[in-house]
Amino acid sequence: MGAYPANTTVRVNAFNVTTAGPNIPFGFAFLGDRFTEAKLIGMAYALEQRTHIRDQVQPYIQPSIELADVVKRR
Repeated sequence: MGAYPANTTVRVNAFNVTTAGPNIPFGFAFLGDRFTEAKLIGMAYALEQRTHIRDQVQPYIQPSIELADVVKRR
């Protein structure tokens, strides 16, 4: 759906989990009956394509390593 503005104060709950902060994304969940996963994924995809919100949100923390750097190949 979007992200908190850049000037948002970082808030942490009782479990030491960040609940709000600059550019932290927020959204909502799609729920449905059993075996309706394809329909739910389709609705979520349609919303994402319609809003293009992923292009507007910048990550708060940028990863510095790739998965391949820590996973050994057999």
